[in-house]
Amino acid sequence: MRLIEAGAIKDDQLEHAAEIVGVYPDSSAWRTFMDKTLLYTGSAAITLSLLFFIAYNWANFGRFGKFALVQTFMIAAIVAYVKFGNKRTHAQATLTAAIISIGVLLALFGQTYQTGADPWQLFALWAVLMLPWALIANSAAIWLIWVVLLNITFLLHQMVFANFWWFGSAPVTFTIFALNSFALIAWEILRKRCQFLDRDWAIWPLAVTTGVAITWMVIDAALRSRVLATPLLWWIGWLAIIYPYYRLVRKDVFVLAVGCLSGIVGITVIAAKGLFKSVDDIASFLVLTVLVVILGSVAAAWLRSVYQELNSQ
Repeated sequence: MRLIEAGAIKDDQLEHAAEIVGVYPDSSAWRTFMDKTLLYTGSAAITLSLLFFIAYNWANFGRFGKFALVQTFMIAAIVAYVKFGNKRTHAQATLTAAIISIGVLLALFGQTYQTGADPWQLFALWAVLMLPWALIANSAAIWLIWVVLLNITFLLHQMVFANFWWFGSAPVTFTIFALNSFALIAWEILRKRCQFLDRDWAIWPLAVTTGVAITWMVIDAALRSRVLATPLLWWIGWLAIIYPYYRLVRKDVFVLAVGCLSGIVGITVIAAKGLFKSVDDIASFLVLTVLVVILGSVAAAWLRSVYQELNSQ
């Protein structure tokens, strides 16, 4: 950016300069990305096809035949992981297939023996059984899968036992917010010590999940005329942590964009709650439209300036 502002790079040379510094991925980078994407999606698809194959041919297989098929697949995936030990990407893809096959095996066990266990117990056991493999794999993707399993476990658990309220909002929403906030904080701490966790894309789903959960707590309290103070304090606290850390310390434009979107939605909902009580509907919608346009424009301009600043460093 400094060279462009100084006039050292002409307008007709921008594309070539961007290719040299790596702003745009080259053909080799695209091939690598497509290879990894197809490898992981193919591994997941093959494993899930095992589940659908057993379900479709449920009456044609005996009890032991079904278990033998899943366990043989799991053993083959583990053997492939050991074989591809020197090829990290291939090894992690096969280990991902083995981890998914654990869920297939647990689902088969529950369906065959009708244990009466709640679904959250299946996912909890799945997370426990895959934990040693996650420790061995040293893979951000596999750890992210583990966090997803924890989310599903706690979500299903709260859907069964949520007969009370926490902090003025539904316990389901707050549990997801608290769990992913803890995971995000732990990930940020451990990524400094574990190089394989130092992946920006891995924390983006956590940031999005926390943002959606805390924003929904504010929306739910506002629309249902519940006590707004407590979720509002949690929301403001979350924004007060997200903005300075990812602006000054970690410097992640994506997470800042998540915070901006949450801020726009939250401010709009709170403003709407007050407007519709004191102003007629047409005027309220007009004011809200203007408010969203202003907030969106300010956020876009600020994010653009942050992005340019990061690229210039």
